[in-house]
Amino acid sequence: MKNSNNVSIEKKLRRYAVGLLGHQVDLTLGSRCGSYSHKNGKRESIVIDQTMSEFAKDPAQEMSVLFGITAHECGHLLYSDFAEYRKYWQKVEEEQKEIEMAGQRVLDAYPDERQEYIEELSAQIGRYIRAAKLVEMINSIEDGAVEQQIGRHSRSAYGHVAAARNGCVETEIEQLKQVIDPTIRDCMSDMRHFATYAYRVPSFSPQCLPKILPEDEIREIRDLCIWSRIATVSSQERIAVSEVLMDYLQPLIDQKADEITESYVEGLFRNDLSDIPSLMDQEIGANDTAIEAGSMNSDSSPSRPQLPPEYSMKLPESLRNKLEEKMNHNQEENQNSDSSSNSGSSNLNSSKEDQGSDSSSDSSEMNQGSNSENESSSSTNSSDDYCESTSENSQETNSEENSDENQKEAGLNTEKSSDENQDPKEAGSKTQDQKGNSEETSSKQNNSGKISEEMNNAEEADLPEFNAEQEELRAKSALRESLERIERQFRMEEGENEPFAKGTGKAPSLEENLPDPGSFSDRHEGVTTQFIPDYKHTDLSYTGRSAKKECESMRYAVNAFARKMKALLLFKADDEEIAGMRSGKINRRQLYRALTDQKVFKKCNPGEPTSVKIQVLLDLSGSMSGEKLEDAIKASYLLTEACAQIQIPISVMGHHTASIGFDSGMVLHQYLKFKDYKKKSARERIFSAEATGANRDGLAIFFAGYDLYKNSESQDEKILLVISDGCPNHQGYRGSYAVNDVKEIVEKMKKQWDIHTVGIGIGYDTEHVHQIYDDHVLVPDVDNLSKELLKILKKTLKV
Repeated sequence: MKNSNNVSIEKKLRRYAVGLLGHQVDLTLGSRCGSYSHKNGKRESIVIDQTMSEFAKDPAQEMSVLFGITAHECGHLLYSDFAEYRKYWQKVEEEQKEIEMAGQRVLDAYPDERQEYIEELSAQIGRYIRAAKLVEMINSIEDGAVEQQIGRHSRSAYGHVAAARNGCVETEIEQLKQVIDPTIRDCMSDMRHFATYAYRVPSFSPQCLPKILPEDEIREIRDLCIWSRIATVSSQERIAVSEVLMDYLQPLIDQKADEITESYVEGLFRNDLSDIPSLMDQEIGANDTAIEAGSMNSDSSPSRPQLPPEYSMKLPESLRNKLEEKMNHNQEENQNSDSSSNSGSSNLNSSKEDQGSDSSSDSSEMNQGSNSENESSSSTNSSDDYCESTSENSQETNSEENSDENQKEAGLNTEKSSDENQDPKEAGSKTQDQKGNSEETSSKQNNSGKISEEMNNAEEADLPEFNAEQEELRAKSALRESLERIERQFRMEEGENEPFAKGTGKAPSLEENLPDPGSFSDRHEGVTTQFIPDYKHTDLSYTGRSAKKECESMRYAVNAFARKMKALLLFKADDEEIAGMRSGKINRRQLYRALTDQKVFKKCNPGEPTSVKIQVLLDLSGSMSGEKLEDAIKASYLLTEACAQIQIPISVMGHHTASIGFDSGMVLHQYLKFKDYKKKSARERIFSAEATGANRDGLAIFFAGYDLYKNSESQDEKILLVISDGCPNHQGYRGSYAVNDVKEIVEKMKKQWDIHTVGIGIGYDTEHVHQIYDDHVLVPDVDNLSKELLKILKKTLKV
């Protein structure tokens, strides 16, 4: 890369992957190795081939391509059924072994019977070629579907994937234009382009398929490929699509099999098969199969349920019948395979019993190793120690968040958690193994049986029709935004200019245009933020009503706090009075000196004008509900009322997460604007605050800091008070990963915007605040807040 070293790139890609997946993942940046993803139990890994971005014209495009490849592999980890694909890869190995056996039968046959065995060898080579190319076809069709899913999960991912596909496909098209006699691989490239590129490029024309197929069949292939991308809801459907597509290539497969068989037989009788691997590679592709083996040689089901189709697209009846036929055939094969597996289960179980404690020990050791790897990958400093200790708090927050998010995803997390807490000895028992296998088999059979029903529901649903022109505009817009974000990040890294203009003291319209946090942190890319302006907070919440009653008795505390704040923050603005002067204004207190030294006058030196602005940010996640939220509201009331008395502009915001469309995003509330701080009705909007969802602190702190910065002038003292109960906790954003993000954003705001950030924990279970914020206040209740806050402000502002 021209702008950064590989370590920095790998770090960015890993952060981006964690943000998309919602959990830790091993990511490695390599060269000439192919890009693929892999699952091994609960451990997931991604390998990104940096050379796949060589076609990029500039560093921003190159980085976007790498992000796109990363998003693509994350899509496989989230939505692909690796366990299902494994069966087809195993079939390739089985068919390859059968070729050797068929060849031996040719050698052993009598001359008058040899032709029959040669034909059998040709058929077996054809089955092997088809099985190997079917794996590649499944991977290509799956590519289109997972890219569609991950693009709906994140707009930035949609743009980055488009960047990656544009370069790869355009390069391949130029190569295919030179092909005269297309191979199976060449024709499959056209099919892959239909699924991954033509859906948003209406002008796309295949290069090789027209040389072997009529126009009507090419239209059917196009429809199947695009339908598989936008309308399928499971990997089983996409496997059926792949098998139908392979039927179109069967004559070419048979032709290539006959050609290879002729060379194979000659080699058999010469006892020299050295030319056969190269002939096979021309059709199979050694590099491709190696990459697919890495990604498919795994035994895990999808991590996340797929989103339902967003478009309707009806297939011709003939294609529907072909798909249903393939699905039914696959279901029967799965049932037969499962029956064979069950018949041999007693022998397998007895061998497990023979292993005894060794097997149990190995299992425990593996689990322990996996846990240690997870801990090490998510722990970058001592911050993790306290975040790991808050499991109860995290579970409570997650339960609140899941009430707003996709119920299927919540259920999936619950099952995952229960698996992790299961006793290894129970998990290893023979009865549990048999029960688990039968349940998994039954589930997969049921899913296969429902495919055609889901297909009908998707087509009959009231959805907009698919439109390639609209997809083209959507992709170009997302790609442009992604490139602009990367370029801003590059400028920040190179220190060319500040990311935002200096504050003017005038309130920006956050409602119309939220700023991009990309220049401060790349850990929130693709996270949607919904802004709720102040005037929409009209009704008191249940907790707010209770807090308002309590605040009515806080007038004395407000007055006392206001006097102390004024003495601390505005001391430079007080007029300085000098008594005992021989000229000036008469000082009545010194009139007794008229008969002595006549120093009965005084002079007043005007104080230096000072200005302070305060932003309050409330954590409104589910863990703050009840007494914590009431304390937070009372603290905000104390601050706003005191600031109004001494005319210090103050603003109050709050944040939590919620389901926004199909994603879990952040909701940012503004309760009080700086310009309205003198209005009592505006200050009382804080009593509408409610606690729900989770908390993505870094993103909220950035927006609150930006609002404070843009409403201030350079000479203003800018103070951000963050009232929270502990660690950040959101989908893909927790532990040291999130804590470090908060620290980095706070540090950048101090350096670039001169904002002093103070973390405030009120009540119980807030001891983690001090490990996140260097400047912090921990108090048992609001009554102690004013004293402790004044102390930390005096230290922070050095007054």
